[in-house]
Amino acid sequence: MIGISVLWDERADNMLRMDISGTWLWQEVYDAHRQAWDMVEQAGRPATLVYNLDLFAWHQYPIHNVIVPMHNVYKMHHPQVVRVIAITGNQSIYVRTLVHMFVRYIPQLHQLSLARDLNDARQITTQFTGVPAKRGTGPLSPHPPTIAFN
Repeated sequence: MIGISVLWDERADNMLRMDISGTWLWQEVYDAHRQAWDMVEQAGRPATLVYNLDLFAWHQYPIHNVIVPMHNVYKMHHPQVVRVIAITGNQSIYVRTLVHMFVRYIPQLHQLSLARDLNDARQITTQFTGVPAKRGTGPLSPHPPTIAFN
C-alpha cells in the first residue's frame, strides 16, 4: 500500500512533514515534493522539511538504486526550505549508510539532520530556526536529538 502525505506539523508551525509509509514509487515522491513546494510558497516563510519514513519505506530500495532519484529530488529543492531532517528511527546501519551516501554524492545536503522521531525533529527545527515547537500534545523527547552533517 502506497502512502505519502504532505502536511504542516501540528506542533511546529514551520515544519513541513512528508510522511511516507509502506511501498512507494519515485514519481509519487516527485509529486509529493511539488505539493510541498506549493505549500511552502503559499505560506511565504522559511520551512524545515521532515522526511518521516517508516522502517519498511526506508528499506524499500537497495542503496545503489536511490542516488540518482534522490539527486532529482534535490534539484527540485525550494529556496524557502532552510533545513532537511530525516527521521531514521533505530538508525540501522542501512539507513546511516544511505544518508552518508546522499551527503557524499549530493554535497549540497550539508543542512541535513537526523532525528529519531517527530519529537526530536521538532527540537532540531526549533534549535535552528528559533521558532518553538507548540507544546500541549505531549512532552518533547527527553533525549537530545541526533544531529549530523552540520
